[in-house]
Amino acid sequence: MSPGIRALTHQDTIARQFDRCVKCGLCLPHCPTYNLTLDESESPRGRIALAQAMASGQLAPSERLQAHLDHCLVCRACERACPAEVSYAELIDSTRVLLAQVDRAPRRERQLRNLFARHSRAARSLLSMARAWHRSALRPVARRSGVLRALGVENLDAALPESTSRFDGAPSYRPSVDVRGEVALFTGCTSPLLDGETVQAAVEVLTALGFGVVIPEQSCCGAMHQHGGDDRNALELALANARAFELLQVDAVLGVASGCTATLSEYHKLEPPSAEERQCLGRLGAKVHDINAFLNAAEWPQSVHLAPLRARVLVHEPCSLRNVLRAEAEPYALLQRIPELTVAPMPGNNRCCGGAGLYIVTQADIARTLRQPKLAALAEHPPEYVATSNVGCALHLKAGIEELGLPTEVVHPVTLLARQLGVAAHA
Repeated sequence: MSPGIRALTHQDTIARQFDRCVKCGLCLPHCPTYNLTLDESESPRGRIALAQAMASGQLAPSERLQAHLDHCLVCRACERACPAEVSYAELIDSTRVLLAQVDRAPRRERQLRNLFARHSRAARSLLSMARAWHRSALRPVARRSGVLRALGVENLDAALPESTSRFDGAPSYRPSVDVRGEVALFTGCTSPLLDGETVQAAVEVLTALGFGVVIPEQSCCGAMHQHGGDDRNALELALANARAFELLQVDAVLGVASGCTATLSEYHKLEPPSAEERQCLGRLGAKVHDINAFLNAAEWPQSVHLAPLRARVLVHEPCSLRNVLRAEAEPYALLQRIPELTVAPMPGNNRCCGGAGLYIVTQADIARTLRQPKLAALAEHPPEYVATSNVGCALHLKAGIEELGLPTEVVHPVTLLARQLGVAAHA
């Protein structure tokens, strides 16, 4: 697609969603940045107007315009509240593509996107060094001295918690009981590097329930690119994933991170050049399930038992799980399978935590401000666990909990299930 036709396509998307918006303002109370600032330009309604003005040539791209649009987390709470069903995410994504065409996409953001998406070995090496750095006695000295700020890595250093885990497992696993089906895991680019325990837990629970598990070579889901104005690479990554999973004879493709799962579930909205590619994307999207929902719907063998856990867990509802997949009830149902575990919602689940992908680095101040009420609620009566289904939210919450020194562990719901399966097996 030529740059001119590409621009017209995105201008048309913006115009269609602008026309759909009835300017009622029902989205405003649900927008995290509007609630922080009470600034109309920091609201969905305001950003829709800014996007249309820029796309129609009434408003020239500027740093101020860029800032208002970049502050959007694409949490999509506005979409859930909208009576006119405005596809706000499509509008903001198209707007960012147009901004990127005039070279207003921050270079550091592009580098971080491509590091995880295209240079996984380099990312692994970098994260290994980051883990060593977190344990180093030099880290607190460097933070106090301002060296990290001068090097431009202060936000990245603060965003990564001290406790992360890697997954270096096999490409396939056989079930430990009679075979009930075959599934594939979508692990994405981040979970294997920073949340390996969740990937391992998913394998253990699925095989215990009788599912063979395949983890094929795969790419980043493309969410960071899609929401960062890089639609070409987002489509390229989507097609690479669709082709990788197309070759597998599996009943379902399960996502362990709700942000990735939400992105895969909407691959059918992308516009590749050929009908065959559109069909390929659609076939993958039709097989994608959130792992919490899949495990709840599966038949559990009578031989599978979960050990009791006398603890309290607060469930954090990621925006992608709540506003896109509409599956926020699934983690509660899954965790309630564990005997004696007290399961309750985390306060403020209707508000984004700020852990929206690269947002924790590129808009660190806002991300930390959005996280603060949740940390304050945890500090009043710290639970043993916070359960969240998205790796970005987990890292963001974990970093804040570590800073406060709270005795709370952040885990994926599936991780708690796997642990109690293990306890029961050895009892």
